[in-house]
Amino acid sequence: MISLLQVFSLIGALALFIYGMVVMSEAIQRLTGSRLRRAVAAVTRNPSRAYFSGLGLTGLIQSSSVTSVMCVSLTQVGLLRLTEAYFVLLGANLGTTVTGWLVALTVDKPSIGGLASPMLAAALPFLFARRRRYKSFAEAVIGFCLMFIGLGLLREGVPPITEAGLAGFLGRFDDGSMMGALGIVAIGMLGTLALQSSSAMLALVFTLAAGGVVTEWVGAAVVLGANVGTTSTAILASIVAGREARRAALSHTLVNLLGVLLFLPVLHFVLDGIHWFFDPVTDGGLAVALVLATLHTGFNGFIGLGFGFFPKPILWMARTLLPGDSLHGYRSPMVTASGMDVPELQVLEAQREAQRQHDVALKMWREIRGMLGEMDADKREGIADRIKEYRNLGARYETELKSFLERLARNKLSGATYRQVQFLLEWTAYMGQVVELANRFRELQIEREEGEVYFVPKQRKRLLQMLDGLIDAMSELGELNGSEQEVLQTADLHMGRLESNLIEVDGIREQMRSKHRENIRKGRFTVESGMAFSEMGDLLEEVGLRIGLLSTKFNETFRA
Repeated sequence: MISLLQVFSLIGALALFIYGMVVMSEAIQRLTGSRLRRAVAAVTRNPSRAYFSGLGLTGLIQSSSVTSVMCVSLTQVGLLRLTEAYFVLLGANLGTTVTGWLVALTVDKPSIGGLASPMLAAALPFLFARRRRYKSFAEAVIGFCLMFIGLGLLREGVPPITEAGLAGFLGRFDDGSMMGALGIVAIGMLGTLALQSSSAMLALVFTLAAGGVVTEWVGAAVVLGANVGTTSTAILASIVAGREARRAALSHTLVNLLGVLLFLPVLHFVLDGIHWFFDPVTDGGLAVALVLATLHTGFNGFIGLGFGFFPKPILWMARTLLPGDSLHGYRSPMVTASGMDVPELQVLEAQREAQRQHDVALKMWREIRGMLGEMDADKREGIADRIKEYRNLGARYETELKSFLERLARNKLSGATYRQVQFLLEWTAYMGQVVELANRFRELQIEREEGEVYFVPKQRKRLLQMLDGLIDAMSELGELNGSEQEVLQTADLHMGRLESNLIEVDGIREQMRSKHRENIRKGRFTVESGMAFSEMGDLLEEVGLRIGLLSTKFNETFRA
C-alpha cells in the first residue's frame, strides 16, 4: 500500500525533474542565443540530417531523455518545426540502443544520476562568474543534474519491484497468444514509466532473461514495451509546452506504439532469425542478452526506416489528435510564456505568430479579390462569410500578440531585442488595421449589392488592378518579418519589389481620382456607383500606406 508520504515524494521528484528541464532549456538557449537558430536550421534542414543529429546526440550523451526534452523545448519556441522534431526523435530512438548494448554487455550500467554531485561541484564556480556565458553554462549543467536527480528520486520513490514478483507476474501472460504479448508489452511500458528509465528496465529484464527467470520471448515483449514507455519523458516535457511541442511528443509515442503493433505478430520469426545469426558464435546467458539487445536495435531501425520514409500519416494523426481551433488552415494565436522565459527566444515565438497574423490578413485580401471578381451571388456570399471569420481570427491575433509583446517589453532586454519587440508591436498594430480595412471593404461590397449599385467593367478592372498590386506588396512584406541574416540578405530584392508594387498602386489611384468627376459628369456611371468606387479606392490606398510604413520601419530598425 502506497502511503501519503510516498505520493508526495513522487510529486516532489516529478516537480524537480520539470524544474531541472526548464532550467537546462533556458540556460542552453541563453548560452547559444541567436546562433542556436542558425545551427539548428543547418543541422535539421532536411530529414536525413535531423535523423542523424538525433541519433548522434543521443548516442553521445547516452540519454534519449535529454534529447527528447531538448527537442520538445526547441519545438515550443519555434526553433524546430514539427517535421524536423519528428525526425530528430526518430534518430533518438536508434541512438538510445547504444545504451541497450552497454546494458547487454555489462548488465550493470551505473545511473547517470550518480554523476550529478561531481557535475554540480564542477559547475558551481562558473555560476558566480561575471561573464554571462559562463553563468549560463553553469545553469545548464545544474539544470541537467537536477533533471536526473529528479529522475533518480522518482525511481526510488516508487514501491520496490522485486525480481521474483515481477517474474511471477510476467509468467501469467507467457502463453504465446497475441493478448498475452500485449499484456507483457503493457507491463514493460508501465514499468519504464514508473522507473522513468528504459535503461533500468532493460537491465532488469536482461538480468532476468540471462538467469532463466523469464523466457526470451517474455524478455523481448518487455523490451518492446520499454521502447513505448521511454516516450513518457517527451510527453512529460511537453506538459509545460505549447500545442506544436505536444504534437512532437505525441508523434514520438505514436511511432513506437504503432511499431510495436506491427512488430508483435512477427516477433517469433525475428527471434528465430537473430538466433540463426548468433547461435554459431555465442552460447549461455550472454547470448540471451545479446539477442534482446539486437532485437532492441532491429526494432528501432525498423521504425526509423518505415516511419521515416512515410512520416505524413503519423504527423496527420498527431495533428488530428491534438487539433487547433483552426480556420481554413489557420489556427488561433499561440504565444505563451510557459517555462521558456528567455526574452530572445520569446521574440522568436512572437515573430512566428506575427507572421501568421500577416498570412491571415493576406488571405483576407485574396478572398476580397475573389469576391470582387465573382459573378455568382451565392459564391460571393460564401466568400464574404469566410472574410468575416478571418477578421475575427485576425482580431484575436492582434489582441494576444499586443498583450504578449507589451509584457515582454517590460523585461530587461538587449538593445537589439528591444528594437525587434518595438518593430513587432508596430507590425501587429498595422496588420490589425489592414485586417479591419479588409472587413470594411467586405461591408461596402455587401452594402453595394443590397443597394443594387453596380460597377461598370472599367471600375471593376481598376479596383482589381489595385488589389493585385497590394496583394503582391503584402506578399513581399511577409518576407521582411525578422532580423535573421537570411532575411537581411534578401531584403533589397523584396523591398524593391514592394516599392514597385506600391508605386503602381498609387499610379492607378491617381488615374481614378483625376477621371472620377469627369466620368460622373459624362454619365459613364451613376453617382452612387462613383461614391462606392471612390470609397473602395480610398480603403485600398490606406492599405498601401500601412504597407509602406511597415517597410520604412523595417529599414529603420534593422538596416539603419
